[in-house]
Amino acid sequence: MGKPFWKRFRATSRRTAVEASIRYANEVHNRSVERVAELTGMDGHWPIYKWMKSGRIPADKILPFQQACGCTFFTDYLAAATHKLVIDIPAGSRAGSEDMYALQQHLNDTVGHLLRYHDEPSDDLADLALSAIRAAMEDLAYHKINIEKQHQPELSLFGD
Repeated sequence: MGKPFWKRFRATSRRTAVEASIRYANEVHNRSVERVAELTGMDGHWPIYKWMKSGRIPADKILPFQQACGCTFFTDYLAAATHKLVIDIPAGSRAGSEDMYALQQHLNDTVGHLLRYHDEPSDDLADLALSAIRAAMEDLAYHKINIEKQHQPELSLFGD
């Protein structure tokens, strides 16, 4: 299986969210399951494997787990499952041409998924189209808020 494009990754279940978080921690931050368990504040790593199997994480462990993995796939999935959009809070900085090209490419890809679905409806194509639409709406909402904050940009205290 090829390396996923993590910026656009969207989990389709709690289980895939936990598995992807562990994989992301390993590939991007070089953290093993044992290290993730340690950073989460657990004595052993076996509960992490249980979470990967069941997709269930105790509520008080969600934030430490995501901080240990360096991603928010689990809360992103929970928000999407309740029909909510999640976007990173923009700082009000000016978007560059690369940002605009990436947005344009993503919107074009979304229209392509819609056309494929309407030409040949299937459950797989519907899932692809829906996830592309959600991601495109998140991108557009990010740029909307970024423009609104343009007059009062936030300080970059913690970096990007």
